[in-house]
Amino acid sequence: MILCTFSWPILMHLAVPQQEGFFFSVEGRNVYVDCRTLPGARLFSYTGEEYGWLTKEYELVSRYVNAVSKGDQRAPVRQIHRKKEESLFTGGTVDPVKYTRIFVTFEVEGTEVLDDEARFGELKAWVERVAQHFVDLYRMVTQENDVTRPRLTDAPVIDVMVADKYEFSAKAFGGDFRSYKWVQSWVERTNTAHFKDTMTPEGTRLLLELLQGGFSPPVSDKLLLDAKEQSFVRNEHDMAVVIAETGFETFLQTLLINWCAANGKTTLKVGRGKGEKDLPYREAIESASVSTNLDFVEEFSSQKIKGGAQYGNWYKYAYQARNGIVHSGTRGTSADDAGKAFNAVVTFMEFIKQVLK
Repeated sequence: MILCTFSWPILMHLAVPQQEGFFFSVEGRNVYVDCRTLPGARLFSYTGEEYGWLTKEYELVSRYVNAVSKGDQRAPVRQIHRKKEESLFTGGTVDPVKYTRIFVTFEVEGTEVLDDEARFGELKAWVERVAQHFVDLYRMVTQENDVTRPRLTDAPVIDVMVADKYEFSAKAFGGDFRSYKWVQSWVERTNTAHFKDTMTPEGTRLLLELLQGGFSPPVSDKLLLDAKEQSFVRNEHDMAVVIAETGFETFLQTLLINWCAANGKTTLKVGRGKGEKDLPYREAIESASVSTNLDFVEEFSSQKIKGGAQYGNWYKYAYQARNGIVHSGTRGTSADDAGKAFNAVVTFMEFIKQVLK
């Protein structure tokens, strides 16, 4: 056995004591996590790769913004630079920030595990789950709202270190670490804004029409956009599934209420047998389960939708997945799972719209 450490920077500040480490177990494997906070800076250039404003190669106009703590302490949070006598956007900004370098240490059978592509890929996925579990519990304890779950794909480079001689237990930790390999990360095109196609003329015209027409997206559409953000931006795939399914149920209620209003329906029958009764349509729809509301869709459209392909995909990838997260505490939804839930919801929504015209 050897001791292995994955270390990479996360672009947020975890306020963990610098000399404090945490020994625990994840999925049957012991792991030691420690964090080291360091000063850094986040740069943005308005001039592409021309950084003369940063190295002060010409005369500049600079402004400095400070933050003030409750104890009246001041800390620089932004520097704004531009060329003198020229446009505001001839320089850039520098935001002094703290970042955290996280170290995840554990035992492996040997370096052959790190050299095998498949096994190393599984190890990377496990390390990411460890880091996310650590950050989840950190957020619960601190209640900090500026910390998100870290993703290895966000790290420009991962330093993989190993030690042949070491101590590794809850009471003692240390070793003669040496760097073994560096792993560079690259996010696929679908997850990055680097390669964006310019809006088509049709898309541009549609955006203008929506803006000039005072269009406000329905709540269901806003929820679906939030679901995409949770998955793609925040790496919160569990939440993405929950929000996507909530968006579907909101859409379904709104569609049924509008249909009843447009078609002169004032009441709906709810319950069965002796418990059957008439309720005002809004009350009936808003108090019904999603299954009952789908029954209303079948009743109004005189078409069978339960049991079809669209229904089956929605039920499996969105409805059941959401219930597992909410009612059983299931975690670990992948980006692919969240994508399947989102696509199933959107496809089923479009199908219901066509059925219930």
